[in-house]
Amino acid sequence: MTEQAGRRRGMPAWIVFSVLRVLAFVVPLAVSYALGASLLLAALIAAIVGLCISVIFLSRQRRAFSGELADLRARPDKPRKPDTGEDELVEDAAIEPGPR
Repeated sequence: MTEQAGRRRGMPAWIVFSVLRVLAFVVPLAVSYALGASLLLAALIAAIVGLCISVIFLSRQRRAFSGELADLRARPDKPRKPDTGEDELVEDAAIEPGPR
């Protein structure tokens, strides 16, 4: 099964990646705090451990997440309705970069 096929059937990749990142922080935080570390030290330990876990073990989820973002970015704009007002066109021109 390809990653793309897995993404279509399951939850969105950003949810999976976010939940795993939060767990990678919360579990070491709880363990280090339960072992007697102060809250500040426990948070520092959890941040370092969570970052290491994310870099080492979550590369597949990170690739899927970035692929979904790239797909959203590459999606063509919605066509404009024929009755688009002049003020909407001026606002869009001010926001969107383009040739001038």
